[in-house]
Amino acid sequence: MAVSTSGGQELAGQVPTILPIAQTASLNALAQAALWLALILALAGSGFWLMKKLRGGSAEDTPETGELLTKFRELHARGGLSDEEYRTIRTQLATELRTELRDNDDEA
Repeated sequence: MAVSTSGGQELAGQVPTILPIAQTASLNALAQAALWLALILALAGSGFWLMKKLRGGSAEDTPETGELLTKFRELHARGGLSDEEYRTIRTQLATELRTELRDNDDEA
C-alpha cells in the first residue's frame, strides 16, 4: 500500500499515524494531573499551617533554657546521664542561656 503525501512523495508500506493528536491528549492529561497534584499539596500545606496556628504552637510550649539545665542536672544526679553527657549538654545549654540573657538585655 502506498500513501501519497502532500508533496507528492509516496510512503510505501507506512500507515499514517495520528501521533500528534495522541501526544496532545497525553500532555493534556499529564498537565491536568500535575495541576491536581499541586492543588492537593497546596491544600494539605494550608491545612497543616492552619492547624499549627490554631493549636498555638508557640515558644511558650518549649521549656526555657534554665529549666532544661535544672532538669538535666537532676537527671545526672539520679544517674540517668554520664558525666561526659552532662558536661556536653551543660556546655550547649550554657551557651544558649548566655545568648538569651544577652538578647533580653538588648531588648530592655
